[in-house]
Amino acid sequence: MKGSSSTRGATLVVVVLFTTLLLAVLLAASSQLTLSGRRSVGDQRASLQAQYVAESGVALARSRLRDVQTLLSAGNVQVKPGTGIGDLKLYAEKFCGNAVWSSTTDSGGTEHQTCKAVDTANADQFEVFALLVKDTAYDVLPAAEEQQAGSTLTSRRAFWRTQLGGTQNASGDGVTLSYRLRPTRVERVGAANYRFHLQFDTLNVGGEQASALRVLKASRTSRTDWWVDVNLPSYLDNVLFTNHHTVKPSSTASSWSPSVNFNDQVFDGPVHTNERFLFTPNATVTFKGTLSSAGCTDLPKVGMKSDSSCTRKPGFYATSLREPDNASATDAEKNSNLLAKLNSATDATLASVKNSDGTLSDKKDVTFTGSYRPMPLNANDQRAGAQGLAKDEDGNLTRGSGLYFNDDIQAVTLMAGDWSGGKVVPPSTYNAATKTWSPEARYQFIQVKDKNGLVTVYRAGEDRRLERWSGGSWTLALGDFNGVLFGEKNVAGLTGPGRDAQGRPLPALAPFSQITVAAQNDIEIAGDLVLSNVPCHPDEAADLACRTQKTETPKNVLGIYTQKGDVVITKAAPNNLNLHAMLMSSEGEVRVDDFDSGSPRGNVNLLGGLVENWYGAFGQFNSTTRVQTTGYGRTFSHDRRFLDPGFTPPFFPISPTWVTKDASVENKALFDFVVQQGDKGDLR
Repeated sequence: MKGSSSTRGATLVVVVLFTTLLLAVLLAASSQLTLSGRRSVGDQRASLQAQYVAESGVALARSRLRDVQTLLSAGNVQVKPGTGIGDLKLYAEKFCGNAVWSSTTDSGGTEHQTCKAVDTANADQFEVFALLVKDTAYDVLPAAEEQQAGSTLTSRRAFWRTQLGGTQNASGDGVTLSYRLRPTRVERVGAANYRFHLQFDTLNVGGEQASALRVLKASRTSRTDWWVDVNLPSYLDNVLFTNHHTVKPSSTASSWSPSVNFNDQVFDGPVHTNERFLFTPNATVTFKGTLSSAGCTDLPKVGMKSDSSCTRKPGFYATSLREPDNASATDAEKNSNLLAKLNSATDATLASVKNSDGTLSDKKDVTFTGSYRPMPLNANDQRAGAQGLAKDEDGNLTRGSGLYFNDDIQAVTLMAGDWSGGKVVPPSTYNAATKTWSPEARYQFIQVKDKNGLVTVYRAGEDRRLERWSGGSWTLALGDFNGVLFGEKNVAGLTGPGRDAQGRPLPALAPFSQITVAAQNDIEIAGDLVLSNVPCHPDEAADLACRTQKTETPKNVLGIYTQKGDVVITKAAPNNLNLHAMLMSSEGEVRVDDFDSGSPRGNVNLLGGLVENWYGAFGQFNSTTRVQTTGYGRTFSHDRRFLDPGFTPPFFPISPTWVTKDASVENKALFDFVVQQGDKGDLR
C-alpha cells in the first residue's frame, strides 16, 4: 500500500511538469505569432507606402512630359521674321544629326522626304527648339527648371539637350526614376513644310519605404509621341480666301468696310478672311467647310505690317456690325456668342465639325477668332521659274525653265489633245462617271499671241520637252519645260479651246500637265479652263462611281497668279463659266468686268480656289428678293487635292510668314503611356 501511494505521487509531479512545459511552449508560440503578425502588418504597410511613392514618381514623370509637350505646342512655337527655308532645312539636319534624306511618293504623287534622328553629342542638335519656343512659354516650368532654361541661346540649347539628349534620372524622398524622350525623325514635304517628331520611349520608377521596394514601368502606345509642324502655307487650303473682305477702294481711301455680301452662294470648302464677313439679312448662303475670320481692323492696303501682326476685333456684318457682348471673354465664349448672333441674323447653312471617327458632331465649324495670314510679297519665284533661274533651299538651280514674256500678251489658249493636219485635235468623248476625256491627250498645247499679233504654238509631252511649231514642223524650244508662263506686264485672253457641239467645255489641260500662268499686272480670263482628268469629290454621293472607278489621283493642275494686278473675267467669257484652277491676286482682286450691267450670266463654276487681297465683285442681286440681276453668281467647290501641302501648281506663291501646328490634332500625348508593375531588374 505504501508503495502504491508513492507511485501516484510521482505520476502527479510528472503531469504537473508536463503541463507547465506545454503551457510554456504555447506561450512562446503565441508570442512568436504576435510578433510575426506585427511584422507582417508592418511589411504590408511599408509595401503599400512604397507603392504610393512609386506612383508619385510616375506622376512626376507625367508632369515633366506634359511640360515638354506644352512648350512644343503650336501656340508656343514661333518662327522669327527673316527665317528662310534654308534655315529650317539646317535646323532639321541638326535635329537628325545627319543630312541623309530618303524619299517616298504617296498615292497622290506627292514626294515626302525623311531624315532619321540619331544620338549625337552636338550641343546644337536641338537648336530648332532653342530658337523657336517663345520666351514666355518657359513660364510653365517649375522655378528651378525655368532658371535652368535661362534666356540665352546657350542655356536654351543645354535645356533641350537635357530633355531630348538621353535618359533622364531623378531620385529623392524614396523615389528613383528614369525615362527617355528622344527625337525620331523630320519629315519634309516640298521645300517649306517641316515636321519634327519625338517620342516617349521608357519609364521605370522605384518606390522605397523602410525595407520595401515597389517598381512600376511604363510602355508607350500608338499615341505616345508628339510632333510640331512648321510650314509656309500655300493658301490653297481654302476655296475662298480674302485679305480685305471688300472691293478694292480708290487710291485715296484711308478706310473701308465689307461691301460684298454673302447671299445665296454655295461654298463647298473652307472660307477665310483676315477681316470680317458681310451677310445680307436672312442670307441663305451655304458653307460646306470651315468658316473662319481673323477680325483684323488695321491691315495695310497691300502687304503686311512690319511685325506681321494686326489688331483683332472679332465680329461680322449683317446690316450692322455684330460684336461679342463681352469683349473680355475667352475666344470660345466670343465664338459662341457670335455664332448665336449669326444664326439669329441669317439662315446660313454651316458645316459641322467632324469627330475623329469621321462622324459629324453638333458643333458648327465656325470661328471668328481665326489666324491672320498675310499675303505673298512679290512674284519673284514665278519670274525666276519662267527664266530658269529659280533656286531651291540649298541655293541650287531648280530643274527646268518656262516661257517668259517681257511685254503684253494679247491672248493665251491652253488646249489638250493631239496634232493632225496642222491643227490641234481635242479629245471627243467625255465619261461623266469617271470625269475624264478620251482619247487621252498626248500633248499640252499653248498658243500665245504677242502684243504685235504674232501667234506661236507650243506643245509639251509628258517627257517635259517643249516644242515650237515653225515652218511646218516641230522644233525643240525647251528641253525641260517646268510649266510656268510669266508675263512681265498684262496677260489677256486666257482661255481654253471652247465648247463642243453639246455645249461641254473642252479640256484645256492634258492629264499630265501642271501649269502656272503668272503676270506682274492683270490677267484676263476669256473662256472656260477645265481639266481633262477631273478629281472626284471625296464626299458627294453623285461621285461614288468616280471614286470607285478611278484608281489614281489626277495630276493635272492649273494656277493663275498676278502680283500687282487683278484677275479679270471679261465680257467675252461665256455664261456659266467653268474654271478648274486656283486663282490668286496678291495685291488686287478677282473680279468680273462690268459686273453691274447687262443681264445675269449664270454662275462661275469654280473647282479649285480663289485667293485675293480685295474681295472682287462678280454680280449684283435684288436686295429685296435676293435674285441675281447682273453678272455671275458663285458656285465654288474646293479641289481637295490642295489639302496635300505638296500638291500645288508649279512655283505657286506661299505665305511670307511661317505657321505652326502640333500633334494635338491627332489626339497625341507624350504622357499617354500604360503603367504596370515591374521588378527590381527593371531599375537601371
